[in-house]
Amino acid sequence: NIDVPVNQSVYTGMFNSQGTFEVDLVVARLTKDRFYLVTSTAQQCRDFDWIERHLPTNGDLHFRDVTEDYHVIGVMGPSSGKLLEQLDPRFAKRQPYGTILPIEVDGANVWAFRVSYVGELGYELHVPTEHVDMLHRRIREAAGSVRWVGTEAISAMRIEKGFRAFGHELSPAETPFEAGLGRFIHWDHDFIGRKALMSMREQPPKQRLVCFRLDDDADVVLWGGEPIYWNGEVAGYTSSACFTPTARTLRRIL
Repeated sequence: NIDVPVNQSVYTGMFNSQGTFEVDLVVARLTKDRFYLVTSTAQQCRDFDWIERHLPTNGDLHFRDVTEDYHVIGVMGPSSGKLLEQLDPRFAKRQPYGTILPIEVDGANVWAFRVSYVGELGYELHVPTEHVDMLHRRIREAAGSVRWVGTEAISAMRIEKGFRAFGHELSPAETPFEAGLGRFIHWDHDFIGRKALMSMREQPPKQRLVCFRLDDDADVVLWGGEPIYWNGEVAGYTSSACFTPTARTLRRIL
């Protein structure tokens, strides 16, 4: 349901007629009739194509890819609000999850999304491309010292939290019920795949996403896609895996 107040965002999936995932993204409502879609970096062309092919033909609706117009800087961690408070005093109060806080930094308009993909308090700062260097500098000045992390670190943290990723836990092979995301479906309007999903609604899923950890210290490197055996028979497969530094006895998370 994207009919939310202005400056709120909604996580949602888009499904095919079989009720499995084609897209998962965040929809941000910027004004009454203007929405901003945020999807995975690797999904830009695929998602644009899917949405464009299913736009309504009636009405005055314009759809445009603005990926090159904006950059995103993620500020994540328990002290992220305290750091950003130096850019805008409103960060002193923790914003509700999904809130979009419009701020101005040195004359640049920035959208601060209260979202996090790492299992910690965090914000994504969406800034016009021409101002990203300035914002980057201001964050460094505000932080004094800050740790920059790469995609592998983010992946490890999101796996620890159990967050899903398209192409791993989500694909045209999984339904939202199997992925544990059925709670995000808004049933009170029609959408592609609704009929198929309604028929599955009261049925136990054929497969289910769960998190495992390996307690032994064997030389096992998991990448995702490995079979899982139960009593000598294949019972499932891994979707994502990582090493985690957050628990001394924890070696791998699937």
